[in-house]
Amino acid sequence: MLVSVVVAGLLPYLGDRRFYLADDNIVSWMPTGRRIGELLRNGESHLMDPDMWWAGNFVASARYGIWNPLILALDVTVLQLDDFAVAMLIVTLVYLTILASGTYLLACEYGAKRWLAALAGLVVSTGGWTLWMDATWWTPHLTSLAFTPYVWVAARRVARGVCSPIWLLLAGWMCVTAGNPYSNLVVLVLVIAVAAEFFDRRNLRSMYVLGASLASIGLVALFVYLPFRITAPVGWRETAIANDGSWSPGLDDLFLMSSPTASPFVPNFGSKFLEFPAAYLSWFVLPLAPWVAWRSLRRRSVVGLAVVGGVFLLLALGPSTFWLFRWPFRLVPYLHLPIAIGAAVALSSPIHSDRRGRRAAMTAGIVAVGAYLSWADVPGDIAWHLAGGLLIGVGLTIVVVLETRRPGAAGPALMLGTLAVLGLQLQFQPLNGSVSDLNLPRTAEFYEEHFDGRYEGTVLQIASFDAIAPADQNNDGAYQDITIGSMSAAAGLDGLNTFSGLGYNRFSQALCMRFDGALCADAWNRLWEPAGDDGQSLAVLLGLDTVVVQRSVLDTTASTPPPGWDIAEVTDHVVVWKRGFPDEWPDSRLTSVAGPIVVESADPTEPHRESVAIRRLEPGAATLTFARLAWPGYEATIEGRSLPIGEGPAGLVTVTLPDDGDSGIVTLTWSPPSWRRTLAVLFLGLLLGLSTDLIWRWQRRRSRARQLTESRHSTSRAATTNLTR
Repeated sequence: MLVSVVVAGLLPYLGDRRFYLADDNIVSWMPTGRRIGELLRNGESHLMDPDMWWAGNFVASARYGIWNPLILALDVTVLQLDDFAVAMLIVTLVYLTILASGTYLLACEYGAKRWLAALAGLVVSTGGWTLWMDATWWTPHLTSLAFTPYVWVAARRVARGVCSPIWLLLAGWMCVTAGNPYSNLVVLVLVIAVAAEFFDRRNLRSMYVLGASLASIGLVALFVYLPFRITAPVGWRETAIANDGSWSPGLDDLFLMSSPTASPFVPNFGSKFLEFPAAYLSWFVLPLAPWVAWRSLRRRSVVGLAVVGGVFLLLALGPSTFWLFRWPFRLVPYLHLPIAIGAAVALSSPIHSDRRGRRAAMTAGIVAVGAYLSWADVPGDIAWHLAGGLLIGVGLTIVVVLETRRPGAAGPALMLGTLAVLGLQLQFQPLNGSVSDLNLPRTAEFYEEHFDGRYEGTVLQIASFDAIAPADQNNDGAYQDITIGSMSAAAGLDGLNTFSGLGYNRFSQALCMRFDGALCADAWNRLWEPAGDDGQSLAVLLGLDTVVVQRSVLDTTASTPPPGWDIAEVTDHVVVWKRGFPDEWPDSRLTSVAGPIVVESADPTEPHRESVAIRRLEPGAATLTFARLAWPGYEATIEGRSLPIGEGPAGLVTVTLPDDGDSGIVTLTWSPPSWRRTLAVLFLGLLLGLSTDLIWRWQRRRSRARQLTESRHSTSRAATTNLTR
């Protein structure tokens, strides 16, 4: 199974090395994870990096798994490789093998034979959404999915009284810290499903253990997402309930789970259909249904599988936006998981060998209808649909003949067929066509060569990927001069242009910046307009040293130089402007002082701390402005006296000094908002979890001791009876 999963993961990469570097993966998750790894390797805090501006509040974003040890280990090691494509391939293979192994254990737990359990592991790891979307577009979804079967199998074994709750706790903690908010919902559904499956008045102790474990996992999840909820008001993350059909499957789309060439007719990113097999699970699940002994599924097993499948079916059919959750198609892999487990368990019993003609006709009909629906959704590519149907028909014929003549041969045959069908799919759709193929440079060496020492200090790019001509979207074109999304972090820049899913409203409005770091042409004029209390321009308040203007957005080659700025470089794609006057406080992020005070010194800045020595000239209010976004969590003091924190132009941190203030050292510090309470939530969650495990072990030892004592008494009574006789 593991070899098959690795082969399946390699096939897309061998076809196109960009496969695992699509859209958000390359412009957000990979470069941000790489930066987090660099911070940890340097012994620095990975909670917030002001150099990444609105993408740098990692603890509030909750997207990058900064509390997940496996994710951090990969950040520190694999994501530091020079070749980004190889790094993402390794990361993906790690998660796919974890997912397959967990699915294997879960299938065995439900009674599947080992070969069929291995088949389930391969099937879940090569599903259309899992491989084409989670693995290529947003890895945290793949991470949380990878730990999902471990939560399920651990909860089930806890309910049976044969497993310590520590394994459920560890699996749950790993799942909810992966950076995917859906994982919190998934853990809740799985534990409730297991409780429904095993609820019995004689089994209340196990139910209590499940409940306490779920509460512990919930508290850890609350710890992860509390900073996000507190910080969200300054950003744009929507919390509405709405439905525009975007990324929302219909019931008919879910019947395409065995149609490998289907492109569901689902609105997405301006398109009316998905250009990858989003609904696909496996080529044999539906066509083999007439041959499978479904009655072999035990009644209790069906309850758990049905609850999980039913809940995620309803959620997948829900509105496109519900509070913090978007795009319900993301839940389809969680619907596929119980289907794959049920199929593995059912196939573990001998298939029906009677009425072969009728069953063969039903199978042929299912395959034909699937091929027709695939064509009907998006008319065209009929040759591929026919080829897919033909391959499935031939494969199923071989499987049925093998299984009827040699029971137990279906598992290996179906695994080989799964790889063969995957090969066909990759010929038809070698990349996910529903997300952006940015074709960005794939090595750190490229960025070092073109940006290291070239763009100095704090850099702003008035640029947009949309304005790059397709012919220039390559290493020899615009990418020599422009970074996209958070790739500025991979280039080692202190860049304002980064990708943010949380956003910062005032920062975005001031610079007309889009979520991916793209700016409008009007940003050029906004930079030089007075913005601060002392009349300083926005460029000064932001502490800019370099401004890169993409010529296809706005050609500034003939523009009048702003005071103190000059053109340093002109290429076919950009005009590079650099500041010609020195920074007044080069070691600090302090950029403006308004009022009757003088700054005597500004200590070298730290990621979470600033120290500024001021001397007051006369009474009166004064304001310090720092080139930092005013995230919740900042505090300021002067000689132990608290100072009010404000939000200045573009959302920058301002510190107001009172009229009657004295000279002294102003200290500005940041920590996650309500950090002590948040840590208390974590401590309570861990304490509850560990206490549950210790109590379970104590009760188990008592139970064993009681059973041993009763066994000894029984043996003694029997010996006495025999002696009396």
